[in-house]
Amino acid sequence: MAIEQDLEELANSVNSEKFQAQQQAFYAKYWDKFEDSDESTLENTRIHKEYEEESEAALVAIAGEAVIARVCEGMEEYLNKGRDMGEKPSERIEQTLLVLESMTDYKIFKQTMLVKKAAAEDPAPPVRIVGKDIKDMIDFEAAVDAIAEIRSAQGEWKHAGDMSFPKKGGHVLQLETRPVPNSKKTACRFSYQMNLPYEQFAVAMCADQPDRVWKVGEIMPEQLLSDVVKEMAIVKICDNGDIVFKLKMELPWLARWMTGIPSELYILERVLYKPDEVLFVQTPYDFKKGAALEKLGMMGFKQFHMSADPEDPSKSRITVLETHDLGLFSSTTVLMHMNLWPIDTVEKFKKSKIFKERFGGK
Repeated sequence: MAIEQDLEELANSVNSEKFQAQQQAFYAKYWDKFEDSDESTLENTRIHKEYEEESEAALVAIAGEAVIARVCEGMEEYLNKGRDMGEKPSERIEQTLLVLESMTDYKIFKQTMLVKKAAAEDPAPPVRIVGKDIKDMIDFEAAVDAIAEIRSAQGEWKHAGDMSFPKKGGHVLQLETRPVPNSKKTACRFSYQMNLPYEQFAVAMCADQPDRVWKVGEIMPEQLLSDVVKEMAIVKICDNGDIVFKLKMELPWLARWMTGIPSELYILERVLYKPDEVLFVQTPYDFKKGAALEKLGMMGFKQFHMSADPEDPSKSRITVLETHDLGLFSSTTVLMHMNLWPIDTVEKFKKSKIFKERFGGK
């Protein structure tokens, strides 16, 4: 395809020393102006506009206006054809598309600035994310046993990072890692201290009624949704009580390429209730084949455990256990940013109607 030649030419420009120097200088100039919050200041949007103009001018100067024009004109057809044929761009082209997307999509630009800010505060190599294939179907029962073994296995966890959110309820996130025996993967333990009593936290997570009878067609409450997950509904109740959810996702086209996450996907979930604690197990699911999957894009098997904070009854704790090939993440900060959903869920819940009705909004 002619556009592939233009994209390769553009990739040469994006990877040129001149353009990289321009990008790094811009990030260094402004990264401290961005905060990890839902708010977007006028200054932030002005900076994004400046980034658009400077990056476009730099690419035009290096690659030429004709190449840029042809890429813009043929991009949609190129992406649609690649998706229909199950093909994906080369890594070089993906990196180029990321720059183009950052030039036009404020959310991606802001996330890039936050990653650059985190890297500046805690130096690490630049982000590199690859790998989007659907892995083989797995035995769900065996996977449950395997991750339980990882959780209970002896061995020291290595501290890998901390994040605190004074502007988002005062919650705290810690990441620890350790090798998985006989595997190239690494066990990742995300520990959250949530600034919310367990009684309220359980309601936020829809885990406050052990005897609740779920029904096919039920829509999950708004606090479990996000800018990415737009709808979550029950589509199947298994004979053993496991639940299958259908998620409708809304991702920019570049994010879909990078993460391998489709616009619709299914999750198989098992919930185990104990006094004052709940254990969830989730994995991607092939609805047509009725089978659990080891991995779908960057989404894989995970376990999370929630309980009251044993040291402070005004707080709750949730621990998420996943396994990852950390070779795909040159910065654990990126991995932590991908796992902020409990914090977002709680903050949305505190603004919800049900929170005000049941707990007085306090």
